[in-house]
Amino acid sequence: MKKLLLAALVAIVALGGLAQARTGAWVDEVVFMMEPTAAKAIEMVRVGAADVFTFGAATPPLVRAIHDAGLGYEIAYGLFNELTFNPFGPEFADGRLNPFSVARIREAINWLIDREHIAAEIYGGIAGVPRFFPISPVFPDYAKLAAVARRIELYYAHDFERAQAVITEEMQKLGATLVGGKWHYEGAPVVVIMIIRPEDERREIGDYVAD
Repeated sequence: MKKLLLAALVAIVALGGLAQARTGAWVDEVVFMMEPTAAKAIEMVRVGAADVFTFGAATPPLVRAIHDAGLGYEIAYGLFNELTFNPFGPEFADGRLNPFSVARIREAINWLIDREHIAAEIYGGIAGVPRFFPISPVFPDYAKLAAVARRIELYYAHDFERAQAVITEEMQKLGATLVGGKWHYEGAPVVVIMIIRPEDERREIGDYVAD
């Protein structure tokens, strides 16, 4: 028993030593810096003033700059943009109407927003895949549910007329009236307040939705 235990201890020590073996160059120092402008950060990597830029660069000009400089890069699919609605209502405390308190109006936004336009025009076709549910279309789990996923994508594909019909029906149920192309409620225009992220393509997405 003692010999067996000793052999086991020797094996553990030996394996532990292998796990800690040096496998590559060790650096003496790692310096982090903040550069808020992606174009400048890419240029810093190109000229050797920095070794790594660890933020997304998904606009056509930035991608061209990376390719022209012959820099290496990795593609990631972990990020996505979405619209968040406030379902409170139908009226706020001050009496204003909140159209998004109605589930069918929130659903109709799927037909109103053209995801293909956002991917192709705002992101320049180089970043962004239209997404309709939490599972990313580029992940393996999507393939397992492809039949169901595709039905959802087809059902909620961009259809302005369908969105308009549903929104009109539900707004009329709420007691709103369309005057000069704008919805009114209790004699006042229906106002939708949006919070738009301004620092990247999300500003353009927000402007597109607002328009």
